[in-house]
Amino acid sequence: MRTSCIRDRRRKLTRSRFGDVRRKVQDREVTLEFHTSLRLRRRIERLFACIKHNNGLHRLRLRGLQGAGEQFLLAATARNHKKMAKILAA
Repeated sequence: MRTSCIRDRRRKLTRSRFGDVRRKVQDREVTLEFHTSLRLRRRIERLFACIKHNNGLHRLRLRGLQGAGEQFLLAATARNHKKMAKILAA
């Protein structure tokens, strides 16, 4: 590769110091577990975005990680109740 890329003595071919990490990530991306996890994450992220948008959770009223978790849990519970009401009404 070096001979085809560099024909002059002054030019250098440098490699990233993160090349081995990049290679590990690329190897992981072709596994079935990665694609399954990606599919689940996409679904959960979409639900999280809908809850944030529809329930006005752009700013959290409770501070801290525990407060944010509790507020999101309440919002998710409210969403599930609305969803159950629609299913039962049909």
